[in-house]
Amino acid sequence: MYEKYLFFVGIDVSKSKLDVTFLEKPLGKKIVHFVVSNDNKGIKEIVKQLNNRKNCFRRGVDQL
Repeated sequence: MYEKYLFFVGIDVSKSKLDVTFLEKPLGKKIVHFVVSNDNKGIKEIVKQLNNRKNCFRRGVDQL
């Protein structure tokens, strides 16, 4: 089932922060974790981090 996915993103949301975890395939191979503020600046940081990993996507996040 998970073979078709290249990348997993988990976001734990709280009022003041977002805990973000990236899990790159193969499952469990590479884990990246960081915390950002739950505001526009934090969201932009998540998008920036995703764009830094564009090779894991068929299209960049800005094209979605």
